Amino acid sequence: MSEPLQRIGQKPMSQHTHSTRSQDLPSEISEKKNQEKEKQIRTTKIATGIGLATLIGSGIAMKDGINEGFKKIGNLGRIISSLFAIPATVLTPFTFALGEYEEHKEKNPTKQGSSRLLEIVYPILSVAFAPMTAFEPLLKATKSKGHMITTLINLPHIAFTLFSYTGGRLFTLLKSCKLTFFNLSDEEKSKLENERKLVSTLGDIGSDHAAVTPEAGQAMDGWLNILDLCKGNFSAIKERFTEAPLTSFLGTFVGSIFWIPTFIGKSFDTIIRTLEMTDQLKNAVSEDSKVYKSAVKARDWWHTTATSDTFMGKLLTGGREFGKIMQAVASPMGMVSVVFPAFDHFRKGFNNEEALDAGNTVRRIDKGLNIAAFFGHCYFTVLYGLFVRLPQTVVTTTFYTCNIINKMRGITNSEDPKYLDPRIVRDKIFNPNKGWVKKLSDIAGNSIEKLTGKRALYDSIYKVVAEEECFRPIRENLSKQVFESEFQYTVTDELTKQEKIVTKKAKTVPPNKIWGEKLKEKMDSGEFLREAETRFRKYLKDASRFDEAKIEDFFTRGVYNRIETELKELINAEIKTCMSFTEQEKDHPSINDASTGSLVENKEKPIKPKLKSNDFFDMILHPVKHWNDIKEVLKFRKTIAQFVLSPINVLDFVNIVEMGDKKDPYWLQNWLLQESSIRNGDYKAGNIGELPTVLFHALQTAGKGLAHTSKALGAISSMAT
Repeated sequence: MSEPLQRIGQKPMSQHTHSTRSQDLPSEISEKKNQEKEKQIRTTKIATGIGLATLIGSGIAMKDGINEGFKKIGNLGRIISSLFAIPATVLTPFTFALGEYEEHKEKNPTKQGSSRLLEIVYPILSVAFAPMTAFEPLLKATKSKGHMITTLINLPHIAFTLFSYTGGRLFTLLKSCKLTFFNLSDEEKSKLENERKLVSTLGDIGSDHAAVTPEAGQAMDGWLNILDLCKGNFSAIKERFTEAPLTSFLGTFVGSIFWIPTFIGKSFDTIIRTLEMTDQLKNAVSEDSKVYKSAVKARDWWHTTATSDTFMGKLLTGGREFGKIMQAVASPMGMVSVVFPAFDHFRKGFNNEEALDAGNTVRRIDKGLNIAAFFGHCYFTVLYGLFVRLPQTVVTTTFYTCNIINKMRGITNSEDPKYLDPRIVRDKIFNPNKGWVKKLSDIAGNSIEKLTGKRALYDSIYKVVAEEECFRPIRENLSKQVFESEFQYTVTDELTKQEKIVTKKAKTVPPNKIWGEKLKEKMDSGEFLREAETRFRKYLKDASRFDEAKIEDFFTRGVYNRIETELKELINAEIKTCMSFTEQEKDHPSINDASTGSLVENKEKPIKPKLKSNDFFDMILHPVKHWNDIKEVLKFRKTIAQFVLSPINVLDFVNIVEMGDKKDPYWLQNWLLQESSIRNGDYKAGNIGELPTVLFHALQTAGKGLAHTSKALGAISSMAT
């Protein structure tokens, strides 16, 4: 989410940069390094303290055995998460309303909200969802020796998910709160915003990694069901399905098949994907820090070793490729395994056991929330699984299956009449020209277009790659340079028409128009595009493991031309936005608004501001005066388009997976499929689509949190009297 706009208190002016000079004196640099070193020491102490506390706590929990230890840790995690579910349940409606408000107030709204409130509430929701990704798997380990063995094997993945997903979201919450409620300087805001973006990205990686965490226990359920089926022990199968029908079903038909390959794939893909974040890390921590140096050393080791003709090199390269295939094929079904077991909660009714003896008020609230959660899951969670995630698995599996069949039959020429084209098979499964998929997608697409002005909510892989690998990192480097520089520029007062020279001090945010000029200078000189091509060639070599011949073929075939075209649109759109306004800078992106990279998508007609209130809180504090604004916000256009209509736009999620042209070589088709299914399918459609599911899980557990709170308050009251 983007940083609220930084503004300077001056009249509307046209501006031109004048001169530039260095930003720090030697004494200032030395002081800065000392401050950075002190901060690193404090951070290390805090991390060490948290680690020791965790080890000591785990040791105390395990004193009666590993079974009892896992029960205690799992139950404690459930309680903590249920407490987070309370504020998440209360604040989420305000989050959606504020998101809608900002859609109207921003000049060219393209992204889902940009509010600090969403940056605060979504992490709270994610922490409330932690039982499904970490604590339930620990509790499941206590069912049998087999469950304990699979859970212990899966423990590194559970620990990484707890660290990256839950920890990443929790630190995103803390940093967002500090950005929102503390009075910080521009330099402090810039640094904290970079740190927030880093832990937020870590949370995204962890969110996708969570697909593997419940599958170990579910796989054991599935294997036991299959074994009992062979033995004819139907009563044991019936008992498991009665206890947890969705979990047993998923374990039998998903976990038993996908857990081991997903386990292996995630072991390579997530670790290496995290190492590739090193460039982003340097914006959040000092390049002299041990953390940064260690990350660079590990990344360079991966790049160097993977290119060597050694056993380890072949293992890393082959493992990463297998990891990407499993990410494309199995990860979506892993997320289904995470969210669908929420239905097992309702098999005994619409109350949490903890709330039954917590008083009538808590019990009634709990029941109401559970009923709402059940109906919410029936729509949003079911569609998330069947229409958002399942198509990705079907399309990617079709691609690899068709290519295996072609290879087994010795067919390498796509023009051969016997060539099995995965695109044709895909279109037979999800017919884009007729049938229920076409009709449902047309209804959703037309409705989304009426509400938002665009038919599809997700960009092509060419635009996503252009933004993430070229535009965003180069833009952030430039913004850092401009932010740290001191220079002068001339301004013309539009009222007096007099010019004067203004100095932008080092470590301050420049006016948007000046930022636009700096960006335009880098674009007009050709430096931006040259740097982008250099970066992308390095990405293909280091991350995609392409040799020089494939890299040249990639460029010769015009694939990079499509990426560069999207890159130019991103750059020019931001320049145009920054240079075009004459007043109210708050309605325009600033130099710090780089969390998504793309600030404006200029293919759709800009939505003009319709609201008259100064800000969201002005609107809700003066409802009579701004009643028209409230009515407009409560239409929830973007929310309905994003979460209600988008999940039934099946073809949108089918087309997210890009296969390229059938005349392209396999390695290029495979690259496009993996990049699109992972970047668009997992990290965009998957993460956005899971938000309602996470919300309704918070609703069904908030009553549990209220019950624990009520009991705690009762105990305190008894002690006081």
